[in-house]
Amino acid sequence: EVFVVVRPSEVRFGAAAGERGASFSGKIVQRAFLGSSWQYLVECPAHEGLLLEVWNPTERPIGVEVEVWLSVEACRIVSRSAATPAGAGTTGKAAVVGP
Repeated sequence: EVFVVVRPSEVRFGAAAGERGASFSGKIVQRAFLGSSWQYLVECPAHEGLLLEVWNPTERPIGVEVEVWLSVEACRIVSRSAATPAGAGTTGKAAVVGP
């Protein structure tokens, strides 16, 4: 079993034309203003258990539907044994996508 790990600063709203990657539809379920940018937690209901952390300078309200983009170049595959088990998706160091 593996995880796909992405730095939250590499997760973006909207797809990038001509770039390899994947997009997910989701809803903002939590947000926090961090001085120069917003930190969002996005729930993706089509992918059970998938929560993405997104850092973005634009303010968006809780409950709004968004499209989230992960580029292939930003993704890293990590074995379950090497992943941080507690809070890995919300530590500010990595957004954990799935198991």
